[in-house]
Amino acid sequence: RALGNAAQVDDAVAKRKAQVRAKPLDVDSRSTGCYEHLDHTADVQFHAWGADLEAALSALGDCLFDFVTERKTIDEDEACAQSFDVEGSDVNSLVFRVLDELLFRFSADGVACARVRVHSLTRGEAFAARVATTGERFDLAKHPQGTEVKAITYSNMQVHEEADRTDVFVIVDI
Repeated sequence: RALGNAAQVDDAVAKRKAQVRAKPLDVDSRSTGCYEHLDHTADVQFHAWGADLEAALSALGDCLFDFVTERKTIDEDEACAQSFDVEGSDVNSLVFRVLDELLFRFSADGVACARVRVHSLTRGEAFAARVATTGERFDLAKHPQGTEVKAITYSNMQVHEEADRTDVFVIVDI
């Protein structure tokens, strides 16, 4: 039985190696947006900004998908559009929940997002927002494989809100 399992594994590995893959990720040709990926010891820090918190969170979602692949290679398939609500007890937990839900949906549903838009942000006893995404199924033959994001962290998370600009910094585990 063990030999049969080993043969199945060998066959699966051979098929995976034979798959046509997209060209390797070219980090110099990533999409441009209101975000950047910053080196951090053993991890990476996402920095996103916008005119307000909604715009900064939208850019942060775009930043995530431009790290795991090149967003410019992702088409917008209406069948893959998603919309969902997130809540947090404060601004940091809202930032965490937005990114964590995007990462979960990418991992579970296999949909890479070409565009992430956060809107209907409310503040009060709790923070809440609606997130709308467009994209398509992730396909290694089409989408270059970037770096896998294992988890979103609260480590050194920062949200700086000014009258005309909001900056968000999040460290992700890779």
